[in-house]
Amino acid sequence: MTKIVGIDFGTANVRITHWDVEGGTNPVNSPIGEGGVSWMPSVIAFQKQSDGEITVEVGETADSFWNVPNTEVIHNIKRWVLASDPHLQGIIKWTFPNKEERWPEWMDRESRSIRVWDETVMTLQEAVTQILKVAISRAGLAGAAAEWRAGCPVESDLIYRKALVSALDELGCEGQIKWVAEEPLLLLALGRETGALRDGRYLVYDLGGGSFDCAVVEVGDDTLVVLAEEGLMLGGTDVDAMIIEKLREDGYKGSPQIARLAKEQLTSENPAIALGDGHQLTLDYVEGLIAKGGFINKTMTAMVNAYHKAHMLIHGTYAVGGWSVAVEEMVNDIDGVLLAGGPTRMDYFAQELGKIFGDEKVITASELVLAADRPDITDPELTAISHGAAYLHSGTYMPLMVDRIPVNITLKVTDGREAVEDTYAAFRRLPFRNPLASHEGQWVSLDAESDKTYSVSVSDPDGKTIYESDPQSMRMPRYEDGYLGPLADRAQLVIDRFGSVWVRLAAGPSDVPQPLVDNVVILRNPIWQTDLQKEVMEKLEEIQRQREEDAKAAMLRNLYPKAYQVS
Repeated sequence: MTKIVGIDFGTANVRITHWDVEGGTNPVNSPIGEGGVSWMPSVIAFQKQSDGEITVEVGETADSFWNVPNTEVIHNIKRWVLASDPHLQGIIKWTFPNKEERWPEWMDRESRSIRVWDETVMTLQEAVTQILKVAISRAGLAGAAAEWRAGCPVESDLIYRKALVSALDELGCEGQIKWVAEEPLLLLALGRETGALRDGRYLVYDLGGGSFDCAVVEVGDDTLVVLAEEGLMLGGTDVDAMIIEKLREDGYKGSPQIARLAKEQLTSENPAIALGDGHQLTLDYVEGLIAKGGFINKTMTAMVNAYHKAHMLIHGTYAVGGWSVAVEEMVNDIDGVLLAGGPTRMDYFAQELGKIFGDEKVITASELVLAADRPDITDPELTAISHGAAYLHSGTYMPLMVDRIPVNITLKVTDGREAVEDTYAAFRRLPFRNPLASHEGQWVSLDAESDKTYSVSVSDPDGKTIYESDPQSMRMPRYEDGYLGPLADRAQLVIDRFGSVWVRLAAGPSDVPQPLVDNVVILRNPIWQTDLQKEVMEKLEEIQRQREEDAKAAMLRNLYPKAYQVS
């Protein structure tokens, strides 16, 4: 398979980059937009015809329907694809205090569908599939055989993954999809490949079209490890909305699409662009609105939350102190801030973050991309560069999953005739912030009195089995050699913050203060666990062993004080 294709499905735009590995060429951005530009708007529109039929358009045509009667234009669809995750819904509520701004009128949250004119016209998955099909076809890749590499929004209820699989299948494309689960790693990987970043601890600050993502990442000789991450439903589309609202107040009656395109072209060298109708858009105007929107303060909250979660892994202790103490510690611990985002807002955020972290620590994505354009960069791991997005082999840089596990883990309890299951879904979040907290699933039990067994299976998000245990007896583990405990009447799936998988067996009434319980390790060191996780886990276990020994010694001293007297 010599052709590699990187697909960047963003909130605002789709970009596709391809690379012929055997040809030894650098990645090439596909001209999938009108006029040969390398991006296509991630926009879908529905138009109701006079006979009642509803037609569908995507891309620039859909974006141009902003003022057409009987038309529903849907921007930012990726944001709403992500909105099924309970944690993300909490972020949306925090980001948008006004209830009317949280959810669009067209979205049926329960069925994950688009509903207009009192009619369900398409599921969110079908809409994303349609946008991807058009973009891939414009890139000339319909029916192509390639290795497809794509960043997967991990909190999207797998809608995007399924949509890309459907799009490739419907277009007759062949080849394996390799997923990049942690997108903040991409630019760091690019910087390391090009020698632009030294080893150290970095904060990735990525303000994209629809969301803000940040990550605390350790960069070593052969590793890129995510210590913690956090995000907000806040991005460039919110800047667009503020710009268009303000322009309307100032009397602008032109197309929002023109205003958005003008914003993307603003730079320090090109600080003003005419919009027509006597209006213009300036860089100062845009930066003023960004400042008024409080973007820096809101993103600082997310950054401090990420740093709090990373603190245990960095220092072996909980973070203590108030906001100012946390910010000061974070600034001292971070060797650099890697800034990614739209070119219009890049200078503003670099300047503001420089005031917090120091100008020398702020590194922009454009600096790394320029370094990657060197003709000698032909490493096959670097498969695509697209306005700051670099796609890499999903198995090469395995991040530390502090908040979520990248697989489905299923516990099954059976008596031979029937079975009851509980599944930990891929990318579901583990308990927030506390580095020692565990996920505890539902208790699984059967009413039958016959002997029961339990088994555990692990599969990737696309259903491929990674691990499957043989059926194990529900009898409690041996307390002494040759002795088996009682038959457990229920079992529970437990996943700790280091990714290890356990089964908790219990016997006796559940309402008693201390029922008979035993924990059985299933996967102590699963494939998704990193060396750093293992080190921290072993360190904490050693601390626990020492505490138990100290407690035992103290008890003996109390019981036999004369034996422990020091002459």
